Amino acid sequence: MSFSEKVPLVSDSNETLDNIPYTSLKSADEDYKSSKKYTEKPDKTNLELLALTSSLAAVQFSYAIEFAFGTPWFRERGVSYAVIPFIWLAGPFSGFIVQPVIGVLSDRCRHPWGRRRPFIFMGALLIVFGMLVLSTADPLGSLFGERNACHSPTEGSQPRCTFTVTLGIIGLWILNIAINVVQGPARAIVADLVNTEQQTKANSILTGVMGLSNLFGNLLGRFVPAEVPLFGSNFRFLFSLGMILVPLSVLPTLLLGHERPLGRQPASLVSSTSGILGVFLDVWRSFVSMPKEMSKVSLVYFLSWAAFSPFQFYTTDWIGKSVMHGDPQKASGSLQRLNIHSFHVIVDSVVHRTAYEEGVRIGALALAGLSLVMTVFSAVQTFFVELLGVRKVYAMSQIFFGFLCLIPILVNLNTVWAVMLVSLLGIHFSIFNALPFALVASVLDGANTGLYMGVLNASCVVAQVVGNFTAGKHILVYSMASNLQSQ
Repeated sequence: MSFSEKVPLVSDSNETLDNIPYTSLKSADEDYKSSKKYTEKPDKTNLELLALTSSLAAVQFSYAIEFAFGTPWFRERGVSYAVIPFIWLAGPFSGFIVQPVIGVLSDRCRHPWGRRRPFIFMGALLIVFGMLVLSTADPLGSLFGERNACHSPTEGSQPRCTFTVTLGIIGLWILNIAINVVQGPARAIVADLVNTEQQTKANSILTGVMGLSNLFGNLLGRFVPAEVPLFGSNFRFLFSLGMILVPLSVLPTLLLGHERPLGRQPASLVSSTSGILGVFLDVWRSFVSMPKEMSKVSLVYFLSWAAFSPFQFYTTDWIGKSVMHGDPQKASGSLQRLNIHSFHVIVDSVVHRTAYEEGVRIGALALAGLSLVMTVFSAVQTFFVELLGVRKVYAMSQIFFGFLCLIPILVNLNTVWAVMLVSLLGIHFSIFNALPFALVASVLDGANTGLYMGVLNASCVVAQVVGNFTAGKHILVYSMASNLQSQ
């Protein structure tokens, strides 16, 4: 029995998609099916599935070091909690705009490599460039005399090293745009080349690849020292390492992800919705005319991400401040750098900053634990789906997540329990990142996979905006209250 037959949410018929009331998507689907190379998708070996999903390792490693060190990096340079959610709009904005647009463009792409691989290749190059900007923000800021300003002990909500922070923001936006150029086609190529019966298995392997990449990135974040010879900070070292690992991770997909190129008949794809305006019209119509099955999956995916998103951005900061009782805006370094004459203030400042930095590294270890649990659970996830069904597995993961969220509210956690709690979130993260895409891949047929994968991702990024701004507001209020109590 196929996966779609087991899941009541998914219809075996493709009539819903065939009735989408606009020309370009229907004609693209006809071109795809009329291709001389169009055949039934054969079963793939585990090695082939691993090669198809390996490009997601680039995405996830980038996310791992970005989420682990992004917020602390900006906080250490004087950016307030009120501003940080606006900086992190890079991810949701690029996901909401870039990924659906890339989905449409890749659906129409007639490159000899196929529809998805050209975008994976270009996106990987752009990821490397974004990492280059981030890794050079501090040294370039030093050229403008901002090194001492960045380490000033003066507290306040305004950045103390404007040029460095500006470069960091630019690099973060480039990186997030590039990630979304890769992410949609990387998921779409799995849906394109893997048959319905293997979609759950393929997406579980994909989740495992993501988990291993996360694990590797966060373990590096935990055990790489704060100061690295030749590189300076661990932040700069990790992004420099990423510039090597990202091309290596997309290489198997580029070499082995053999696609069926669309035919060379241009008429149907340059119909009434050609050009850049047509691309945005297709994206808009895909939201308006979303199949019923897609809308259900998108709503559940939205709610899952709205709840989980703050954990991504604030876990390391939470452990640094609330668990380790550190302060990112206290100064670190030598007496000359501090320029403070009171020995008591010097000791207090260094202790709090050191505690925060150690908390960030422990937070990276916690995220590594999450990735490990996610990877291990992805290996048995298919078994639970076949045993209980998609609905029950998904619902149980949501209840489990809610229970874990209550624990730090009711109990003051030490570092060990904080790491364990964050690690257990990997079960939930594995489930809600695999099953929705497997469901959508079962609903879709052929040409429009890239577009609808982008639409599904759009529900994720809107949820991230909701979750991050809600969390950022409450963290700011809590931080202000804590500062008043300490005075």
